[in-house]
Amino acid sequence: MTEEELLEQIEQAAREGLKTLNLARQSIKLLPKEIGQLTNLKVLNLDENQLITLPREIGNLTNLEYLCLSRNKLSSLPSEIGKLINLEELDLEENQINSLPPEIGKINNLQCLDLESNHLSELPREIGQLTRLKSLYLSGNQLNELPSDIGQLTRLHTLYLGGNQLTSLPVEIKKLTGLIEIELSKNPISIPLGVLKKSPKQIINFYFKLQNHGSN
Repeated sequence: MTEEELLEQIEQAAREGLKTLNLARQSIKLLPKEIGQLTNLKVLNLDENQLITLPREIGNLTNLEYLCLSRNKLSSLPSEIGKLINLEELDLEENQINSLPPEIGKINNLQCLDLESNHLSELPREIGQLTRLKSLYLSGNQLNELPSDIGQLTRLHTLYLGGNQLTSLPVEIKKLTGLIEIELSKNPISIPLGVLKKSPKQIINFYFKLQNHGSN
């Protein structure tokens, strides 16, 4: 899709007040600022393009509930992402994101956040403000620790942390009593493979029992 064709499609979508726009697999390298005119949008799919950056105007899409940006080349997100207060699902899998803006904590309605296969070495403390989050996918990054604020995500039922650099877990992770699934494999953390196949409660209890035993 050429820049002209993209602009034409966006302007037509704006005129028609579209609620869903699928721009997946269109070899898009640059999203024009006119994307900010699509204030009725609830669903925006930009999967598998070549986006390196997002325009600040993305923050104008305040009715957005689902935003898919997986399989692009993004290394960061604009702070305006925090204006997407109705967003429920944000898919950023397979990008090159190395840090998250603190404003991510303002996306109050977010229920699913997918950041698998990126370049994150840390999470902002503001991640703990996403108290409606049910699923958090962070496998395949470079995380060496988790902020204690993760304990505020008490509605979380799925937490994927496999393939990182985690050597420890914050004690606050015990507060995540609703966890149904936790994935911790391929981390330099001292939990045997057999234990990692057990329930989240058993895994977490085993880990802290081991820590207490080691500190005595």
